[in-house]
Amino acid sequence: MNQPVITAEQAAEFQSRGFVLGNRLLTDDQADEMFGIIQDIVTNDDNPYHKRVYDFKHGGRPLLHIKNMWKRYEVFNNLHQSPQIYDALRALTGLDEFHLWQDRFFYKPPASGGFHTWHQDSKYLPFLKPYTAASVWIALNDADADNGAMSMVPGSHQWGDASDFLEGIADHAADGRPLPDSYGDHKIQSTLCPVPRGYAHFHSGSTWHGSGPNWSDRPRCAIGLFFVGADVRFDGNSMWAKDYEGKHGEPLDAEFYPRLDAESIAAAHDTVWVPRA
Repeated sequence: MNQPVITAEQAAEFQSRGFVLGNRLLTDDQADEMFGIIQDIVTNDDNPYHKRVYDFKHGGRPLLHIKNMWKRYEVFNNLHQSPQIYDALRALTGLDEFHLWQDRFFYKPPASGGFHTWHQDSKYLPFLKPYTAASVWIALNDADADNGAMSMVPGSHQWGDASDFLEGIADHAADGRPLPDSYGDHKIQSTLCPVPRGYAHFHSGSTWHGSGPNWSDRPRCAIGLFFVGADVRFDGNSMWAKDYEGKHGEPLDAEFYPRLDAESIAAAHDTVWVPRA
């Protein structure tokens, strides 16, 4: 699809709120193809990746995922090289060069699917500060209140590292308990973020978000792509560094973390890319 995923108005909303629902990125056929691959991984014991599925199992309910699908299937490798995603990231961050830190699918089975605790993605990123991080969450089924769509806290991307506070309220997502009224001088108000199949939702790495259980008879499946600015430096002392390739203080290696810039997009699509004005 060639339409812009992010307009100027949506980029302004992202800057203000820390998240925004973009436009359609995938056709129904594309979304169904990706969902079919993930469904087979999750349900087919003979699938070579079935045993690699990890279950967050928050509250004893399954929330399944595998990271780095781009390494395993061409259709997912093509996804992070999408010109529409590249243009969206440029519009949202003001940067022109990025690395894909990782992608991963999130699968909540019908009726039993689990919740995702309140968190900031930046907590789990082993990078030296400051850095820019943005997440792209693409729904492969309709995500709504019944099957465990995400909720976000507007403005929270500007409140700094709130890891300790969020750990204290992490399980509020499990049973729909309201968040506290405030965090320091900031008023907290969560917003449900439904995402139709094939649409892309964007949020800052610092935005507070979580999701409730899947009570419906439908699965809730999405692919998340996590990008960082290309000027990022690896923090080898981070507790999250042990599972990743990198040397302390060094840039990311494009062999493990694909680079996304005008040159790579042009090479992937055999086009000449126009730099952002």
